[in-house]
Amino acid sequence: MALAARLPADILLRIGALITADADKTLGHWKHSLTLLAVCSYWRATIVLLVFKTLSVEVITHNEADRRGYAYKYAEETLIVAFSNYQLAKHNGHLCWARHLRVCDLDDDFCVSSMALVADALEMDEDDVPGIAYICSWYNADTSAGKYSIDWDTREKACRAAREMARLLRQRLPNITALTVRLDYEVPCFIEFGDELMHTYIGQLAQLDANLWSHSEPPISPSLRKLAVRAKCFAASNQYIDPQNIKSL
Repeated sequence: MALAARLPADILLRIGALITADADKTLGHWKHSLTLLAVCSYWRATIVLLVFKTLSVEVITHNEADRRGYAYKYAEETLIVAFSNYQLAKHNGHLCWARHLRVCDLDDDFCVSSMALVADALEMDEDDVPGIAYICSWYNADTSAGKYSIDWDTREKACRAAREMARLLRQRLPNITALTVRLDYEVPCFIEFGDELMHTYIGQLAQLDANLWSHSEPPISPSLRKLAVRAKCFAASNQYIDPQNIKSL
């Protein structure tokens, strides 16, 4: 038997923790941890909970994807692309290990398609979320300049679908204790999606990193220990946090 297959589980978990330490920063960091699963079946069974601890969706431009060395295929007319390890985790039965959820739109100029890409990355369609087709249908070509062509009925349907996406994700990933939501807070669908994610998870979160904040009133989270917020509309309030528990703000 190879030496690697004889390592005690606690030693192996320490090795896995070191290698996956930065996996929650970007998908580029995360993909390096996949090599751990290829060593042998013993390593795979022991370390899989660390490798799939963080699930990410990143929406970035092609130039940024090239810079990061991401492999992808795209149509010439598209400007942005989404990357995620959600599908790999789902199809291999590893969603149960997820503890940290990251949803990041890393480009501010091309939000016209971003929410649709997030939905695709999370494998959500009209059968899962009725009305999901409305999500991007009310943006026009001037979206990057901050202008919207809004039909209010369509907007409401799109925002309703975005909220339903968040609730469905909460059902699929019930064990999340850390949430990173970095989306364009000026885009209504993103606001609704991000707010609903925080609202549904807030009671169980130990860590929250967000650049938008809810206008609703989720319950106080006694478990919250680390909070990072970037938003013009944010005002610290004890309806969201218990200040005595916060270790990092």
